[in-house]
Amino acid sequence: MTDYSEFVMKNLHRLDGFRAYFPRSNPTFNNPAFEEASLRVLIVRLSPFPNIRESITHHFLFQETRRALPSAYIDYAFFPNPKNIPIFRDCRIPFFLGIQSLHPISDFDLVLVSNSFTLELFNLPYLFMNTGIPAAKKERRQAKPIVVMGGSNAFMAQCAISPEGDSFVDALFFGEGEGAVSKIVSIVNENQKLSKTEILGILEKEVPGFFDIRMPIPDSMRVSPPKAPQASHILADYPILNTDIENTAKLQITQGCSCFCSFCFEGYTRKPFREYSPKDILEKALEIKSKHAPTQFDFLSFNFNMHTDISRIIADLNEIAKFVSFKSQRADIIAMCPGLLDVEILSGKRTYTIGVEGISDRMRRYLHKSLAEGELILALEHIYAKKPRQLKLFFMITGIENESDRREFKDFVMKLKQLKSRLAPGCRTIMSFGLLVNLPFTPMQFASVIEPASIKQIKGELKRDCETNGFEFRMTQDMEEFLISQHIAIGGFECFNVLSLFANNGGYFDGEHIAGDKNALISSLRSASGDGLHASKDENYVYPFEKLRGAPDKSFLYRMYNEARNFRDSGYCLDGKGECIDCGGCEDRKLLKVPEVTQDDINRLKKTVEMKKKPQVVQAVVTIKEGGRFLTPEAKCAFTGMVALSHLPSIVKDYLSCRQLQNMPASKGYGFLFGRFLYDFEFMSGSEVFLEFLKKGAIETPILSISHAGDKEIGTHFRVTSKWDDRSPYGFQNLFQDFLLTNGLGFDIKKSNGVTRFEVAEKDRKKKFLYSAALRQENGVISLEIETDSRFSIIEMLKHLFGEKWVDVMVESIE
Repeated sequence: MTDYSEFVMKNLHRLDGFRAYFPRSNPTFNNPAFEEASLRVLIVRLSPFPNIRESITHHFLFQETRRALPSAYIDYAFFPNPKNIPIFRDCRIPFFLGIQSLHPISDFDLVLVSNSFTLELFNLPYLFMNTGIPAAKKERRQAKPIVVMGGSNAFMAQCAISPEGDSFVDALFFGEGEGAVSKIVSIVNENQKLSKTEILGILEKEVPGFFDIRMPIPDSMRVSPPKAPQASHILADYPILNTDIENTAKLQITQGCSCFCSFCFEGYTRKPFREYSPKDILEKALEIKSKHAPTQFDFLSFNFNMHTDISRIIADLNEIAKFVSFKSQRADIIAMCPGLLDVEILSGKRTYTIGVEGISDRMRRYLHKSLAEGELILALEHIYAKKPRQLKLFFMITGIENESDRREFKDFVMKLKQLKSRLAPGCRTIMSFGLLVNLPFTPMQFASVIEPASIKQIKGELKRDCETNGFEFRMTQDMEEFLISQHIAIGGFECFNVLSLFANNGGYFDGEHIAGDKNALISSLRSASGDGLHASKDENYVYPFEKLRGAPDKSFLYRMYNEARNFRDSGYCLDGKGECIDCGGCEDRKLLKVPEVTQDDINRLKKTVEMKKKPQVVQAVVTIKEGGRFLTPEAKCAFTGMVALSHLPSIVKDYLSCRQLQNMPASKGYGFLFGRFLYDFEFMSGSEVFLEFLKKGAIETPILSISHAGDKEIGTHFRVTSKWDDRSPYGFQNLFQDFLLTNGLGFDIKKSNGVTRFEVAEKDRKKKFLYSAALRQENGVISLEIETDSRFSIIEMLKHLFGEKWVDVMVESIE
């Protein structure tokens, strides 16, 4: 086994995003020693960490794995940040590298790959080729690990499979993973003595949705079916990572989608729509608080206002959390239930995101959005009346818009301008436009592909109409990457060789864009796919995975496509919006109800909001130990809150947040600082329980400790330690003297017992900058202790003294 920790630690500050590797020995992974683990599981994301840090699929896989195997070693690996690629390549560092173990993929027994969208597939062969492992399954037949790929894009991963049955992964998983992933992990663990081929055979037999890749695809292959919502499915068991969003927890409130937008993969592959009960949501939210101490809960739901009990859920969660956040919602629900906006505003919502999709009523019927302009205008009027800070409207360009559609959009923009001017002139309004990608298992799989020539004029007119009326215009993707995505989404197995060649030539997806010759790639994909891919298709056209049992029925999709191209919209499963259209997604054929807002919910929210305006505050000393170096402020607070709540479960409900006091504003956010800091802990009530607990003794963990603050000033004494190659006894001293003089500070120098002391003149102490310093230099290391005040900028001092190497310096707060 090979451990690359020495490389990472030596090259730490050459690495973009190095904080992903910290803290070392992260206790929230609950891992045994790597060599002693019963099974070693690597969870891989195919995009760089910064691009998918808000995603939860790696955490979902972690939860499933940990619950199945408490003694497993579980690690995460992400596609390297683009700036690190040349460093990794030059130093021959494997691109598949665990962030905790710093072991390569070859040291693991099982690899679970999450593929979220089409462009990520380019990174599969590229990662293998830069890890020293064959990219093709047939060349890895005898070697571990077993590589299984699932995720929302699994139904569109055909280009990862060759026409002959070779592939970049050993197996695919189709469908919902709740319970299934745990079963996969358990089977692999129980059969480690068998060959890879034998284990894959058992998995395909025992786990619905598991496909041991080969050709032809067996007729018996099926999709893992939808699961009835259970509290245990809600994500709660996952590690705290070192990001700037660790103060936010994602909370699942629904599964699937009840609508039938003709372009939407979710609406056809994730039926039926399912709601978690408010009771289960609240119970799991409290569990998440105890394990992650989030400041904010963010709903996971395609349209959060589809949950029939959404106002109760918002009121419940506000009683236990400082902030409750929610993003996309359906405009027609707002039009039918405007009272829901009162609940949202009380909860602190000030930005709104609405998917409009079509630029006209006709185009919305084509996209089966079930949203008439009257409903849309009414919903937007209700939103503007609440004086929001920002409103973002999402539209989709299909390529078939005509002159009438464009005139209707222009009229809509002018109506919106009048609404905004009358009700919310200060609201920033953004019009965001994407291009329609025809996805498999949606009605649009039968439609012709957008041609670039049809877009240019439409885009120009839409941009002009938005900007001349004072609205921001955005395009979410460029034409080249749209065409690449479209080919990958509905192309066939023949694209496998194109991806292999592109990776061989150094091409990959950097998390935002394709890196490589995109025009040559488009040409190769088009040549491999053939012209039939671009034209409209009928029911006889064969798609790679269409015979999977449990996949959306092809005849139903074609019926919905005929409705779309004839501009008919039969609504969706909501009372007042349509009737059951026999999609086959559920058995009870029951229509959903429009959410209701009760006065009780409003009253509870008002009371809670008023209480949170005046939280009870306890100040405590948080000592970040060296093991907690490089943590972001958000990660520090997550670890700190988690430690406090784990020792005092009785305060979980009332705890709101903790934060470091900014007595050194210029050093805010710099994770190299460790030592003693003053923190505010906020509570809804019951703060005295926490205070009395701290008076009895400190809470100690390997990463940090929490203790009673007392009356001592915290955060004004620091020690700077660094290697210093210049052995001259006055080299560093002269630099520091220059720093003091540059900042207008007079000082006296005293030397004794190898320590040089700098005492700032009394008159200059009034500048509240720096009071004194003590310098010790020996054996090529300097140690500088400084006493500061509120205006001191530790970052500026480090840059002055150490230049570009300032980030390598160790800085700790001391008493």
